[in-house]
Amino acid sequence: MAELLSNQWWRVTLDDGIVRVTRSAVTPPTAREMAAAYTELIAVMRRSGAKKVLVDLRGGPPGRNDPEFERASEDWRKSLTEGLDRVAILVRTAVGKLQVQRLGREVGRAPSVFMDEAEAMAFLRAR
Repeated sequence: MAELLSNQWWRVTLDDGIVRVTRSAVTPPTAREMAAAYTELIAVMRRSGAKKVLVDLRGGPPGRNDPEFERASEDWRKSLTEGLDRVAILVRTAVGKLQVQRLGREVGRAPSVFMDEAEAMAFLRAR
């Protein structure tokens, strides 16, 4: 397993063609810092060349659904999945699953959302 990025918001690893993005509990304090964090994340993912990504949000901060945040995050939510064959997102709660599914539909790229890591990995490894 190769570590591609590790900072206060993300840990990104590459193993057997799958990029794993693990979210920390730290919330960027400003929209500018949030944008910078996602810009760096997306660049690292693109450089990896991997076409399958697991995004583990289970350890992250509570999801936000205020309109200002959702507007600010729309572009990076679109960019996050561009050019990928499969994206699996791991969440902690059923409410989190519904929110991630809704946000994905709104940008036209509904990812597969799981609460079970084994199911998410099976989805990513399927041909």
